[in-house]
Amino acid sequence: MSCDGTTHHHITYEAVHSVGLFPTYSDYGPKKAMQVRTWGVHAMPSHSSADQLWNIKESMSKFFKTAYKSPELTNFNPGLGIGNAIRKLTGMNSDHAEDQKKLFWLISDWRREEWMVHLGVQHCEAMTDEAHQEFNCNTMKSLITKSESAKAWLDLTTNEQMAQFQTRTLQRLCELGKTIYQQLPHDLKCQVDTIVWCGCAMHKDLNTVKAGAKAMSEAWNHLKTMETPGPIPLPSLAKAALAKSSLTNPEKPDEPTLDAGAVKLTSLCGSLFNNKDDKKGCQDAHYHWFREKHGRTHHFGDTSNTRFASHLYAAIELFIFRNEYLEFLESWHDRKNQPGFTHMEENCYKGLQDASTVTELAVLALFGLAVSIPYLEKMRAGDFLSQNMLDMGPFHDQVKQHITHLVLDPNLLLDMEKHGSLGHLTGGIWHEPKVFEALRREQARGALPFLHEMLTEFCRGAAQKWESFVFEFSSNGVIASLTPAEKASAFMPTTNDVNEGMLGTWRVWARRFPSLSQHRFNSLVMYSRNNTEGFIRTNLDKVERG
Repeated sequence: MSCDGTTHHHITYEAVHSVGLFPTYSDYGPKKAMQVRTWGVHAMPSHSSADQLWNIKESMSKFFKTAYKSPELTNFNPGLGIGNAIRKLTGMNSDHAEDQKKLFWLISDWRREEWMVHLGVQHCEAMTDEAHQEFNCNTMKSLITKSESAKAWLDLTTNEQMAQFQTRTLQRLCELGKTIYQQLPHDLKCQVDTIVWCGCAMHKDLNTVKAGAKAMSEAWNHLKTMETPGPIPLPSLAKAALAKSSLTNPEKPDEPTLDAGAVKLTSLCGSLFNNKDDKKGCQDAHYHWFREKHGRTHHFGDTSNTRFASHLYAAIELFIFRNEYLEFLESWHDRKNQPGFTHMEENCYKGLQDASTVTELAVLALFGLAVSIPYLEKMRAGDFLSQNMLDMGPFHDQVKQHITHLVLDPNLLLDMEKHGSLGHLTGGIWHEPKVFEALRREQARGALPFLHEMLTEFCRGAAQKWESFVFEFSSNGVIASLTPAEKASAFMPTTNDVNEGMLGTWRVWARRFPSLSQHRFNSLVMYSRNNTEGFIRTNLDKVERG
């Protein structure tokens, strides 16, 4: 099971998917295969873990209510309800947000409680009639004893008495199940206890790069000199005005350090060269200028949107074609009716000429080529269900070791002529070899101050964060204790793309079709993505199809 959330017009929406062995409804190949099933997108009061759990229970409840009413499932076993379904759950994958981790523990507690009730029910079913009657009598006695008096119990309506009796019966079954659990053999206890959580690979890399950028930014505090004072500030117009005011008005306290560095520059350039709002920025002029001048039909990295690795791709682009981007900005400056730069354009122009900022661009580009891009390519190799995240523990250890090697010897990347592809995570083909040509060119003119130190600090910060984002693969963790068969049974995709893609689809559809109801949207996507047509074709006759 996996889930994710977003907001649209200040309303929270949640998407849920499950992965498992489902019928293929095909005349060829296996009868069952590992497939994804979407539960749709649902509006929520909030993104809290409790509300997400409620959404999951509500969706499952609706599914079984529909199943009971289906003409094809008239013999549907009423015992196959929510409790049975949650007991079959073997794992959950999500991003690394705290609400998702809490949701996992809530689901784990719910699953364990259902298991205890199930064990209690099994024990009761094996009882004699006399023992079963005694169990019910003791349940009723405990309810009457709990009431203020027998009269208070009799004053309750029949429905109220029945509701309390059912609740108390479940409690006693759960207590009985806990006793039975202690007597189970080890392998059955493992079946009850084993549920696995695994984090999305894209979020692992995202947070690792953020930690590296932060470590690099902090390193300037003890490395900067009079000649190299670190990356120049690239503040917004409002912050720039505030900073200027604080300089001229000594009564005003100084503001915190303004935004600076490569990540700030790639953000600004993304807003300028590939803005998510096509009415802003100069993306069309950028595209046509590079096509006409350099024969490149390439869009700038999508940093204006939330796109994984977009800042790395943007850094690679800016580092390789830094001179070309300066030339474009100068051309853009002169071609206006009133020549000049906007504040954002001026920031981009200054940032591309600042040696310290360009050094950070080089570090981002090198780390992207050596670690992030090969890692993401590996995680997204093949189709969505071609790789099991639970089998990726050794590869994540390899990533950790590789980043550590880069900390100890940054020349694995800085001296390509000597080390070749040793700096590449998998020893494969470099995504963009021109980065190393640009690196030699910039180094030849002495334009990358403290490059060796910055790369070291970036990799050190990334290595420390990586350790905390792959804890589920630790040698004493649940995943390490699973057998190959158990890992295959608890199959998990390597990313959370299906939920993020579904939420993105909902936002696009809601924008294009304002009158589209959420129920209608869910009906369409669930029909198309859950192989509903195959179910209808295989199981229903012409009369039942209507």
